[in-house]
Amino acid sequence: MHILVFSSFLFLIPVLYGIYLSCYQHSILAFFCFLCSINYWRNPIHGWRRDIDIYVATFCLIHILYHIWYYIVPPISYVCFYLIAQSYILYQISCLLHAKNIQCWYIFHIFMHFLVSIVSVITLYDIYS
Repeated sequence: MHILVFSSFLFLIPVLYGIYLSCYQHSILAFFCFLCSINYWRNPIHGWRRDIDIYVATFCLIHILYHIWYYIVPPISYVCFYLIAQSYILYQISCLLHAKNIQCWYIFHIFMHFLVSIVSVITLYDIYS
């Protein structure tokens, strides 16, 4: 699905913002997530590329959750946790729709990419600016 390759470019927003804020650790992780996402969605078949994409995305999610939990105070942390929960729900919906061959599944996955990028930017902004 070529549109998901393009939606993976949303991950470059936190990469560039992290570089702007001199937060290179977050930028490197987000860039690695971007590369793995592009690598999988250019030819989305189950295999090692999908496994790597899922492992890297999970690692990046844990990294973001850690920073939200320890460095961001309410109410911003609540917003971030809510958006991450919504991202997880969107991911699960996209998987369910894809398994049932319902063609609009990718829309939910695109919105998941969008929300994860927003949470990354909010996290960077709240901690480093």
